[in-house]
Amino acid sequence: MDLEGGADRLSHLDGFTDWVTAVGLGSNASALGENDRRAAIELREGIRALVRDRDDVDSASSTALQKAIDDLKLTVVYRDGIFRSDSITPLGRTLAPIIDALRDAMSDGMWLRLKVCARDKCQWVFYDNSRNQGSHWCTTDVCGSREKARRAYARNTGRTTEN
Repeated sequence: MDLEGGADRLSHLDGFTDWVTAVGLGSNASALGENDRRAAIELREGIRALVRDRDDVDSASSTALQKAIDDLKLTVVYRDGIFRSDSITPLGRTLAPIIDALRDAMSDGMWLRLKVCARDKCQWVFYDNSRNQGSHWCTTDVCGSREKARRAYARNTGRTTEN
C-alpha cells in the first residue's frame, strides 16, 4: 500500500490480479477471487508487522502472519534440486515464492536487512543495503528528505508537524 499517495494495488480485485501478473507470481491470476485478495493483504500486513516487530517473536503480528500462512495451505516439494513451497490452492501457489524468499532471507541473514520505512506516511518494507545497516527510510531522496525537512521545520518554528 502506498500510504502517501493513497493507492493500494490490492484495494480491488482487478488491481490485485494485475499485480500478481506484473510481478511474475504466476499465470493463475484469473483463478483468484475476492477472498484471495483479502488473504494477500493479510499476508502483506503480517510481513510488514513482523519486520517491524522482529525482536518480539511472540507478538500478535507473528500470530497474524502464521494464520495468513496457514490459510495458504502450503506444502513443501522437492523440485529441480531445491525444496520449495507449493499449495493446493491457487492463492497458495501464487504467494508461495514470497514465503520461500522470506525463509531464504531468514536462513542467509538477509532478513536482518529488511526494514520498515520510518516515515509514517510510507511504511514500505525495504532492503537496507547500507554498509552499517543504518538506513531508516526506503529512499533518502524522498522519505529521508521529507522527514529531515519536517524535523527542521519543527525545530526552526518551534511547532510540531504531521508526518
